[in-house]
Amino acid sequence: MVDERQSVLIESAAEVFTGELNEFVENVRKSLYQIIDNINPDKVTKIGWSEDEAVRANALISDFAEWIASHRDEITALQILYSQPYRRRELTYAMIRDLNEILKTERPTLVPLNVWQAYQQLNETDKNPKTELTALVALIRKVSGIDERLTDYIKTIDRNFQIWVFGNQSGQV
Repeated sequence: MVDERQSVLIESAAEVFTGELNEFVENVRKSLYQIIDNINPDKVTKIGWSEDEAVRANALISDFAEWIASHRDEITALQILYSQPYRRRELTYAMIRDLNEILKTERPTLVPLNVWQAYQQLNETDKNPKTELTALVALIRKVSGIDERLTDYIKTIDRNFQIWVFGNQSGQV
């Protein structure tokens, strides 16, 4: 039983819960309320990639290659990447960044990480690249025929640096 003092305390505590506060608390409760169905659990019917995903991945890769090929004479970074190896030294970070921005505005579905994931779905590459710009360089090198296998360009840079260091240090004692 509640005595009179406790009743007064309960009433004073309940005064805070006005109409607006009650509505807010009720709305929060409704948004967080979940029903967990333990009686009818879901069943996995198939494990693996959807057949459509491989088709979509191939279509995305083809679209990317077509876009790059159709803009190779318009964008300086592509002109340099498609030209002779000695011209690739002229390629700058700003050029790659600008190419990435053009790609994002003209064809947002062809951003480098989307195309990279398409190659991953087809098991043609391993891990995700560290940055979007290194992914873009690697993808362009792949579709232009410079590289046979798609690898994060950071790995290519590290490998070339190691070769250079070992080559320069091999004659010294």
